[in-house]
Amino acid sequence: MRDRTISVFSAGKTFCCTGWRIGFTIAPPAISASLSAVMSAMSFCAPTPLQIATGYAFNELAHSDYRTELSQSMAGKANRLWDALDAAGMRPVRPNGGFFIWASAPSLPQLKSLSDTDTCRWLGTHGKVVGIPGSVFYEDQRQTGSIRFAFCKNDDEITAGCNRILEFGSLRS
Repeated sequence: MRDRTISVFSAGKTFCCTGWRIGFTIAPPAISASLSAVMSAMSFCAPTPLQIATGYAFNELAHSDYRTELSQSMAGKANRLWDALDAAGMRPVRPNGGFFIWASAPSLPQLKSLSDTDTCRWLGTHGKVVGIPGSVFYEDQRQTGSIRFAFCKNDDEITAGCNRILEFGSLRS
């Protein structure tokens, strides 16, 4: 298996700097050579300051409890968001990893006839909470009635988001 396995990693996710679009792969030499050839044709390079910062972060990672602290921090944020979504009646799915929680759209009278995309627009405009509609993850844009929420935010943003979720959750029919 080792001779045909490609492991793909995201430095942006590892170090909570989503949007950086810096990653790396671990693969056997023959596959790595092919990956390098493809990558050089796909993008010229990531911005130099982000490459330097990522290198620094990896060096620091070897000498710190960052992974343990990050895991504990993310678990706490996930639990807080899950509790708020659950209290709002949105039937969240508890994640085993990652930065996201899936939940059902809130059962509010004004949302009953809306698509999941329009429900997310309503939540952003009126609830001041932004989620990603489940339908965007399907080629046919099928209506899932589910919304993906991110918890890779700072503690103040998590607190504000949870409070807002609880506010619109109190409007349930």
